[in-house]
Amino acid sequence: MLPFYAGTAPWTGKQLRPFDFAASALVLQLAWQGTGEATLDALAAKNARFPWHRLTFSKAAMAARTPPAGG
Repeated sequence: MLPFYAGTAPWTGKQLRPFDFAASALVLQLAWQGTGEATLDALAAKNARFPWHRLTFSKAAMAARTPPAGG
C-alpha cells in the first residue's frame, strides 16, 4: 500500500470511487508512531488536507509527538 499512498504506483484493483488520499494520513501517522520512520511522517503530512486527518485518540497519540527510541 505504501507505494500507492506515496503516488509512485497506480492502484490496479477495482474501485467504487476515486481514493481520497487524506484517508491514508491516519494509517501513515499510526505507522510512524509505531516505527519512527521519518518517511511515514512526511507522507502522512503530505496526504493530510487538514491537521485533524492525522488525529488519533489513543493514549500514545496524546503523549508527546515523538517517535519511539531508536526509530
